[in-house]
Amino acid sequence: MDNHKTSQAIWKFPLPQGQHPVVAMPIGAQPVSVAIDPASSGEKVAVWARVWPDARPVLRRFEICGTGHPCPDIDDASVEFLGTVVTTRGFVWHVFDCGTVTQEI
Repeated sequence: MDNHKTSQAIWKFPLPQGQHPVVAMPIGAQPVSVAIDPASSGEKVAVWARVWPDARPVLRRFEICGTGHPCPDIDDASVEFLGTVVTTRGFVWHVFDCGTVTQEI
């Protein structure tokens, strides 16, 4: 039995630009998809995750690597590949979930 007062939901988390974006997500969030954010100009990446809306937020780090570019932070066995996205300008990005940065914010 869980202690949540709400049902799970799918939330969108736009990723800040850069190779190592960090976003606040409810603890225990489970990424389910990665794609170009339809609310952007076709260039920004977003992650959709299954969340408990009433869970406390934590910081979570992602890794975004271009095809053929060095991506040293994905060597850790705990890093999970989420998917590949192609921007409207033809850039190909590979997105990895590096997990929780802090336990609480």
